[in-house]
Order: sequence, then structure tokens, then C-alpha cells
Amino acid sequence: MTIAVLVYKGYEPRSATLTSLSIDQISEFALIIAIEALILGILTQNVFDAIILATAITMITSSLTQRHNERLYRILADRGLLSTTHRKVDSLSRVPDELTDHVVIVGYGRKGQLLVEACKQHDQPYIIIENDPARLDDLSANAEAYVFGDAMERYTWEKATVSEAKLVISAVNSHPVSHRLLEFDFEPDLILRSDSVSRAFEYLDRGALHVNVSDLLAGEQLVSYLSALFDEGISPAELREERMEQLERYAEKIDQRSISESISRL
Repeated sequence: MTIAVLVYKGYEPRSATLTSLSIDQISEFALIIAIEALILGILTQNVFDAIILATAITMITSSLTQRHNERLYRILADRGLLSTTHRKVDSLSRVPDELTDHVVIVGYGRKGQLLVEACKQHDQPYIIIENDPARLDDLSANAEAYVFGDAMERYTWEKATVSEAKLVISAVNSHPVSHRLLEFDFEPDLILRSDSVSRAFEYLDRGALHVNVSDLLAGEQLVSYLSALFDEGISPAELREERMEQLERYAEKIDQRSISESISRL
């Protein structure tokens, strides 16, 4: 029911589904109210017992639904059980006419804002994808182009005219988001974030141009890569090769540190 209401109100099916699955448990506060109602004689014992049973069941099921929320959404979406509407995306987005040869930036956090500034400095057209309502005011006040939608949904990318873009950069450190973007198999080159070296190698093997590992490169270093792409004429193949070499050196340092720590414990 919650999914249907949110979709009817114009929210994307994934956002509606994940929101609904996050509130599918009877809360402790509801139990307190039920106990008070039982003491006051408003509830019968049978109704109270039913509430206790429902609470116990939802406590078990909610942990499962929240752990597998993406999989559950995909099952519903693939079987056509979720209606599609894009009113919220269309009404809250700002997309210039004939946007081409631009950079698509996923996320308008600190790193996303640095990337936007870099694009402005180089007169590079850009568009931001963001779905956090807390950042909508900042977007409307400071960003020239943005799509207020879910990066996991294909329509969001159609709205951002990704087919005409030159580069896609995810400033979001989320494996589900990175995995989904790789599944889309975009024509523009793709830059991702990760907090794991092993996943960085995975993303590169699957076709990512560059992976920003949080412990290895800061946001300012990512901006320097953009400068190299825009101004110095470095080819995507050269950038990819340089990134692979950096990750290999970083992985070797981690292995050496682990060996040293093991020896010191002997």
C-alpha cells in the first residue's frame, strides 16, 4: 500500500519500494501505545495478542527485507508489478535544451561540488544527478543543470541525456550504485568511487575508466585527473593504465604492511 501511495504521488518506483521496505516493522512506540490501550481497557486481550504476534513477525521479516531490498525491488520491477511515473523527476529537474558533450556527475556532496567547480573552471558543460531532498535547495541555487532522480533508474539517465555525454563520474561511494552504472554499459567513459582496492580492480576489469579509492586518492586528486582529460589531452587508455599501476603499488604496500605486522607479533 505504501509503495502504491508513493508512486501515485510521483516518486520513482525504486525510491517508493525502498522507502516502504524500510518502514515495514511495527515499532516499539506502537507497542507502548498498545500496552497503554490494554491497561485502559480500550483494547481486548485478543487484539493485543494479535499486535504482539504481528510485531514479532515484522521484526524478523524487516531484517530480511532491508538486507535484500534491492533484490526485492528488481523482482517486482522485472515482473512489471510496479507502475512507472516520472512527475517528480520532471518537475524538480533543470535540464538545458540541447545538452551535449557534457559531464554527468552523480551526487552533490563534497566531492560532487568539487567536480562541479572543476567543470566550471574549464567551461565544461555538466549535469548533476542527485536524489537527496536535503540538497535540493543547494542544487537549485548553485547548479546550472541537474536531474533530481534516482541514479539506479534508467529514466534518470535518459533525462540527463547520457547518450550525448562525454564522461560519467560517480562521486557516490556505493557498491550497488557502481554495480548498476556498470550494468547500464554507457557509451561515455565511466569514473567510479570505492573504498576497496579489490572492488576497484573489479570495476576496472568491467570497463570503468578510473576508480577513485577513498584511502588512496582525495577529491582534489580526482579533479587533477579531470584537468588532464580536459586540458592536457591524455587519452582514456593512458589514464586507465596509470590508474592500474597506482592500484598495484598500493596493493603491494598493503601486503608488505600485513607481513610486517605478522612478523612483529611473533
